This record gives sequence, structure tokens and C-alpha cells, in this order.
Amino acid sequence: MLACDASSAHVADNTDCDDSTTLASPGITSETCGDGLDNDCDGASSEDEGCGIAGEIAASDVAYTQYPGSGSTLGQIIRSVGDIDGSGDVDVLVGCYLCPDSSSTGSQRGNAYLFLGPATSSGTTFEDLSNVVTFRPESNGDRLGLGIAGGHDLTGDGVADVVAGARYNDNTSNNAGTGYIFAGPFSAGATHYASAAAVELGGTGNDDFAFGALASIGDVDGDGKNDIVLADKST
Repeated sequence: MLACDASSAHVADNTDCDDSTTLASPGITSETCGDGLDNDCDGASSEDEGCGIAGEIAASDVAYTQYPGSGSTLGQIIRSVGDIDGSGDVDVLVGCYLCPDSSSTGSQRGNAYLFLGPATSSGTTFEDLSNVVTFRPESNGDRLGLGIAGGHDLTGDGVADVVAGARYNDNTSNNAGTGYIFAGPFSAGATHYASAAAVELGGTGNDDFAFGALASIGDVDGDGKNDIVLADKST
């Protein structure tokens, strides 16, 4: 008989409620708001246990960030991805599909940004923040960040990943669109490039505009692997 070590997402008995992710385990003592998982394996998800914001909150009390330029579209698309870096704080994925390659170069390339919690900075442009992970596209006009999602393990290594869509990418056909799965873990200050993504998924025809909208939806078909859903224009 050969002995082997279990991965970090597994336990030695049947108390682990989700073997596909390290974000759900009976060893976790509290729920992470917004990730849709039963983090502590007590039978109730974060939504069932009252996570969320209630009452009135003054705008002056909210931590915020902004892009140093006009027309960038930063913040038009926002996704809560739970505690994707395992720090105990909820993280946020933000699309900026008309952002240039940097604050001054590139044409409608688009970027996606993972803001790692806690959100403590206020009135600061995002380029000055130390808790941001940047995801960049392949080409001008790709508009990466129209579709963004994260929080589930999509590559099978037990670590949560990020998926970002570039609706106007031309890798397979003109404006076919491409989706990129960026493999976690993620570190603050890092930049990940689409050309080095763990998985690349392409549209099938001209003007498909695939991956302009997408979501990471967990294991829908019950095969033990997490799934994504996406939109395209093909008929």
C-alpha cells in the first residue's frame, strides 16, 4: 500500500463540504461575505448568515479609488470574489475595459484590477495603492475587463483563480473575443499578462464578441469541477 499526501483542499474524513476549493473547510471559523460558499461547512452560506451592508452609509465615509484620466470606465463592472488571497478580508475585481495599457499609452486595451482587502485607502488614485493586482490584455482594442469573474478554482490546483474576457480580441477570428483564466495565488502589486494566462478560450467566428459577459458559477453539472458561463453574439 502506498501513502500519499492530500492536497490543501482536502481533509482526512467526510467533514469537508467542498473539496474543490480551500475557501470551504470545517477548519474555517467564519464566513466570507459575498463568495457564495459555505466557508465553515456549517450548512449555511454567507448570504444565509446575514452578510451584507444594512442601513444608510454616507458617501464621505466610503473608501474609494479612481483612474487618473477621463473615459476609462473604471468601476462600471465590479465583482466581489470573496477572500481570494486567503487574508481573511473580502476582495473585489474591477473591470476597466477602455483603460489604456498604462495611464498614458495604448488604445482601448482594457485592464482588470483585483483590489485585495481590506479597503482602507480613501481619495487615492488606484496606481498609488499597494494592494492591487493588475491583469493586462494582448493587443490594442481588446477591451479586456468587459467580462470578469473569480473566486473559484478553475485550474484544479485548489487555489481560486480569476477569469477575464476581451470581447474584441482577434486571436481566432475578427472580434471573436477571448477569455483568459489567470491562475492564483495572487500577490499585491503583481501584474499578470493575458499572453501568459493559464488557459485561453477563444470565440469561434467573426464578430462573436465572446466573453463580453461571464460568471464563475461553481460546480453546476456535479462533475467535481467548477464551471463558467459566458455570453457571445454567435447564432
